[in-house]
Amino acid sequence: MYRIATSNDLTAINDRSIRAGFNRTLDPEALAANIDPDGLHVLSLVLLGHNADATGVPFHHRTRVMMKPKGADLPEIAYLDLSDTDWTALPTVEAVRAAQQQEG
Repeated sequence: MYRIATSNDLTAINDRSIRAGFNRTLDPEALAANIDPDGLHVLSLVLLGHNADATGVPFHHRTRVMMKPKGADLPEIAYLDLSDTDWTALPTVEAVRAAQQQEG
């Protein structure tokens, strides 16, 4: 399963993940300094609901994030825990492709 995030989406999700106390988050300053502000970033599930047996922390997933850096074509890879709500709100690859086809 793959989802797509804009740079603004990724930054907002990371901020929410930090506030939620998730284990895997991205350094906000490095994120702001290094990602392409107009880039699209691909998230893939690594562990679906990896905290399903935990209490006190919102249900969340571990994802691998392929981020589009500024001035580079090759992605940078990182891991990010995000809530199930954030995961399901992100568009699928198919939805992004369909939207791009309608625009162009």
